[in-house]
Amino acid sequence: MTLAEFLKSRGIKRKDFAERIGVTAQSVARYLAGEAVPRLDVMKAIHRETAGAVTANDFYDLPDLDAKAVDNTVAAPASVRGAQAPYGAASGPGEEVV
Repeated sequence: MTLAEFLKSRGIKRKDFAERIGVTAQSVARYLAGEAVPRLDVMKAIHRETAGAVTANDFYDLPDLDAKAVDNTVAAPASVRGAQAPYGAASGPGEEVV
């Protein structure tokens, strides 16, 4: 859900929402127009004040991840990522943990 959709659906004025997240009404207007993306601290406040209905993805036109998509995600092995395996962990097929 976009911030604009959230505010409209709940009848919240920009000025009131701006006060709740600690920015100016002009900043909220810029977020709504796509002219600016909130800083991380403001993004967290938006997420908090909207009870998670508006997320960072909503400012970047990214799809929401549902739980099923996340559950089906497999991390690349450490050797593929270029990182070393943690001490005592097998780092490849057939290697033993010591």
